Amino acid sequence: MNIDPLVESILAAIALLENSPDSEIDPDVAVNGIESVADSLDQLDEDGRREFIAAVERVAEAQTDSGTKRFYLSVPRLLGL
Repeated sequence: MNIDPLVESILAAIALLENSPDSEIDPDVAVNGIESVADSLDQLDEDGRREFIAAVERVAEAQTDSGTKRFYLSVPRLLGL
């Protein structure tokens, strides 16, 4: 199973929550959304975490925008993985 499209969707959602102005998304809602994703991913076993991080790296490497690439690569750390 190719999980890259799923991981790309998760990364895009986190980027939206993290980078949207407060006037567009309430900061508390954004934090709760990111924490919810982190809680779900925290339930992965070690192999699942490694697979998620590897997919993040593949998706990030495919990005043409260097800012997006850097942000995507920072997500595992942001989520506490």
